[in-house]
Amino acid sequence: MDLYLNKYNTVAVYFFLVSIHVLLMYAFKGYMGLNINAPSFILIKLWKELVISLFILVNVVMTSYRRNKIEFRMILLDDYIVLFLLLGILYIPIGGNLTTSIWSFRSLYEIFFFYMAGRFFVFTIDGYAKVLTRMIGIAVLVSIFAVIQVKYLGTNFFYDVYNVDKLAVAHTAYGYEQIRATSTFITAHEFGLFIVLQILFIPFLWNYYDSNKVKIFLSTSLLIILVGLVFSLSRSSIVILFVCGIIYLGRNFKRLPVYLILGIFVFYVLHYTGAIQNLSYIFIGMDPSSSGRLDVLNEAVHFIMDHPFGSGLGTVGVVVRRFIPTAPQFEGELFNILAQLSIVGLLIYISIYFQTFKQIKSAFHSENKSITNFSISVFLLVLALGLRELILPRDFSNYSWGWFMIGSFVSSKYYWTQNFKNLVRR
Repeated sequence: MDLYLNKYNTVAVYFFLVSIHVLLMYAFKGYMGLNINAPSFILIKLWKELVISLFILVNVVMTSYRRNKIEFRMILLDDYIVLFLLLGILYIPIGGNLTTSIWSFRSLYEIFFFYMAGRFFVFTIDGYAKVLTRMIGIAVLVSIFAVIQVKYLGTNFFYDVYNVDKLAVAHTAYGYEQIRATSTFITAHEFGLFIVLQILFIPFLWNYYDSNKVKIFLSTSLLIILVGLVFSLSRSSIVILFVCGIIYLGRNFKRLPVYLILGIFVFYVLHYTGAIQNLSYIFIGMDPSSSGRLDVLNEAVHFIMDHPFGSGLGTVGVVVRRFIPTAPQFEGELFNILAQLSIVGLLIYISIYFQTFKQIKSAFHSENKSITNFSISVFLLVLALGLRELILPRDFSNYSWGWFMIGSFVSSKYYWTQNFKNLVRR
């Protein structure tokens, strides 16, 4: 394992660029008058994959060259990822359309390149704290922009920059209509999940730093990014944060007063923006989004029954609709995996999550309290990603960051222990 690239600034800058990637790309596309499938536009969009691929290549070469580095060992989690990768390669030709199959493969598997990149980033706990503090700062910036986007830039911003025909709005039982903030992301759901993933590390940072200045920064940041989350009106992200918060509270009951204060603040902001009314629409059965999800679920069940061995890559999903507008798209990523790769593919993918949880839980009872707190935050991050895939398709920004953190955690954990005796393998 190559330790010389332990640079938190590199990570923060890269993922800051990833977080504003969509905004920059759409502004460029509109300025140049390019089609979303134009070759030149696609090549420019691939800068993310190019950078991470070059990074992996350089580190593989350097790790092989430098003999005094920690040995890179395969673990059971890696075995399942490789098995899932081989299954995907097998299912490329089954889809019948090589172009859509390759794009579908890229969409489904690129997160594991970030996992591998993370395996080459070994951090100390202090290094993680520095990276995550910068990520909190990024969350603050995109949250402030989200509020400006909705309150001041308005509908023209979405029409002019994103060139959309229809705005993403939230309707309520009381006739309220609110633009959903996407900030620098493509959808409100992606923006909302980005906010949630950063919030999950605030308890770790709060416990790690003793400085009052840092605690003031974290407190202020939390309030700002909670406002940003509410302006996204992403109910899925709010529910995910709620579930993760309940689990965290179960391990840290003494923090209940803090949660109550935050709950009151969030409730007020939810009411102010109309999100309470929006949520009420679900319970009286008049929410078109929720009822539409039930219809899509029914379609998914019928599609899976018609293709019990999988339809092949390139037949289902958002990326496929770029080429085939009539292609089916099911709400949860897990349904898309089941439809394309059969029950075998879904079981392997679920096993990847299971092994990830085992890797993280093995560090829960560390003698170092900071390692334990950090491990709990990473556990909640993985849980948030898994919950999201139950109800919505995954997105690049959040899952690249999430799986980079998973890969880095796996390698860092064994670096901290200085041995491999606790390796979760068989």
